[in-house]
Amino acid sequence: MINIWFGNQSLQLSESEPDGIFDKKEYFAGPELVHAFVDLLISDSDWKTALIFGIEEQILFDAVTECFDPVRAAGGLVINPNGDWLFIFRKGKWDLPKGKAEKKEKPVDTAIREVCEETGLTKLKQIGDLGKTYHTYSITKKLKFKTTRWFIFENRGEPLVPQQEEEITWIEWISPEKLHEIKENTYPSILELLSREALKPYYK
Repeated sequence: MINIWFGNQSLQLSESEPDGIFDKKEYFAGPELVHAFVDLLISDSDWKTALIFGIEEQILFDAVTECFDPVRAAGGLVINPNGDWLFIFRKGKWDLPKGKAEKKEKPVDTAIREVCEETGLTKLKQIGDLGKTYHTYSITKKLKFKTTRWFIFENRGEPLVPQQEEEITWIEWISPEKLHEIKENTYPSILELLSREALKPYYK
């Protein structure tokens, strides 16, 4: 199943119809109907979960993304020798460092550059892959579809310097035992990321 975030709302794409209750549901009957359904989701805020199903997930995904301008981004979860995880505080919420890719930049290079720029770290070693998250947003009435590729990095400990021009006001190493503090004030896509199987070995 593929999950796409519209703010705090979740659109799920599935080849078969899963169990569960959805506020809005559409059976795939061609890309045009998918486009109309996405337009409905954008214009109607009265839903929390929606579903499109009935054909291969990649076909559904391609039909949805045709409605948006693509944005490539990457970021990372950094872990120190004590097993603590690095979070930034930006615009009133806890987040992970990430940013848009430059032209022809490889995802892992984007992630390393953005993590270093936003946190002041200079030495990162990739130790894992967290896959992708998807979310939509609008800028000056243009609809954007952001695909963010995530990696797990190791850092041996360096001074932290928040990138204030990116509205980052605080950076903190957090023990996995205290992740509830993060989960109470973060984005749904970050909650999804923190629940992934690849992170289970790093929980204390």
